[in-house]
Amino acid sequence: MHSENLKRKLFQHFQTHGLDAYGIGNLLRDGLQRAWEYFWILDNLPIENSTEATVLDVGCDPACLFPLILATELKFILANDIPPCSVELPDNVVYQQGKIQELPAYRCVDAVTCVSVLEHVEDKSAFCKALDSIAAPILLTCEFSRDDAHIAEQLVTLDVLTDCLSHFQKHYLSRMEECPVWAANSRSGEWRPLALLLLPV
Repeated sequence: MHSENLKRKLFQHFQTHGLDAYGIGNLLRDGLQRAWEYFWILDNLPIENSTEATVLDVGCDPACLFPLILATELKFILANDIPPCSVELPDNVVYQQGKIQELPAYRCVDAVTCVSVLEHVEDKSAFCKALDSIAAPILLTCEFSRDDAHIAEQLVTLDVLTDCLSHFQKHYLSRMEECPVWAANSRSGEWRPLALLLLPV
């Protein structure tokens, strides 16, 4: 896959529009940096032939910015979120509105991306079961904390994460916790990014 082309386009978008376009500028103003998630996704998408690949992006945001970046190199993108789509999409991007667990089962996708969505989902078990039913590799990132005091901040604690992952019948190929600790809004300094690459058994 032409990940370097996609990363260059993503970086150019950040330079031109800022991260506010992704709804995460407030985090930057608090001294946090979440852009790494998108680049990690691009580095780890298990796709060899991008001209034939279909990717499902779950919880993509109504502006579909990440799907639109992906669509410049990939054959077809399925974009999903709960609010209605707010932009005009090219022919190779289809937006499906609704909770992933309430939509018809997805078939024939080569990979699933889910960037910082899990921490915002109320029924995490149903959400994870729906993701696991998709017979494709899943690249999932979330805001993770080892401190239960952060439950009110919607961060995924270790106990919650362990329960969520128990719903996957997939191998965990990559678990990435080496990124800089996000401490700006954390009393304990235990707020950190977490990324998982889940591969079908």
